[in-house]
Amino acid sequence: MASAQAAATPMDRQWMYVDRWSKEFIEGVYYFLRVAEANKRNGFIRCPYNKCKKQKEYSVSRTIHFHLFESGFMPSYNYWTSHGEQGVETEEDEAEDENIPDWAQYARFEGNQDLHYAIN
Repeated sequence: MASAQAAATPMDRQWMYVDRWSKEFIEGVYYFLRVAEANKRNGFIRCPYNKCKKQKEYSVSRTIHFHLFESGFMPSYNYWTSHGEQGVETEEDEAEDENIPDWAQYARFEGNQDLHYAIN
């Protein structure tokens, strides 16, 4: 039971909302991207960028990297449920997405620049 409780408790993620040029934020983003890459769903990563709000997906983390340094993380994303963290309840939008066929999720994909990097 202790391990389930530990899985439901996020590690200290205050770094996600500090100055985007701080060492703490930079190191945190690199850690986040490693976790996200290791937990891709169907080859894509949901973008937690302040403007994407996990509604867009990209095949390479480079785009997400740029987004996070541009405007930071979406508010209150303390549990990384879209990026491999388990042991917590999913948000309503995530529960709905699980019911969408895999092919339908690609309709939201707007990663033309990701495609460019994959080809070149």
